[in-house]
Amino acid sequence: PDCTQTYTLVRTWTAEDECGTPYSESQTIEVHDNTPPEFIEEKGDYTVECQTPEKPSLEGKDNCIGFTIGDSYKDTTGNCTANYTRHFNMTIKDDCGNIHWYVQNVTTADRTPPTGGNYPMCFLPNGFDPTFDIKDISLVTGDFFHAEDTCSTVQITVDSCESDQD
Repeated sequence: PDCTQTYTLVRTWTAEDECGTPYSESQTIEVHDNTPPEFIEEKGDYTVECQTPEKPSLEGKDNCIGFTIGDSYKDTTGNCTANYTRHFNMTIKDDCGNIHWYVQNVTTADRTPPTGGNYPMCFLPNGFDPTFDIKDISLVTGDFFHAEDTCSTVQITVDSCESDQD
């Protein structure tokens, strides 16, 4: 690495008595940057509902000079497309090759059930499967049950259908 913080410092002192006899002493100091930079504030893991997780906004500091911040992420899927965890891998590296890693896990979860109006739905077309996606609601005649969800597609299942109509 291009590490300007690694160098050798030599200090020399010379003493001379009144007869002109010199005496020298040297001190050699090896300077190495072995301390990795760090993020100023590393936030903990958290959960959001139905949002795309945002990359952490981090600032760094180093005891010497010069560092770079890198990032990547990987998703781990859950039991449906709205439930997953995004693992943000953050690195901070100084000019001497010292590196610090930080991982933040942000879970996206669909915890809110669908909402809708509760209306009778007993007029299904002949042979119509009682399980259908909300986008197929136009195939239903008569009154219907309408449902919406902020995170994912709603599937409606008719558990029972009783009507006093002929």
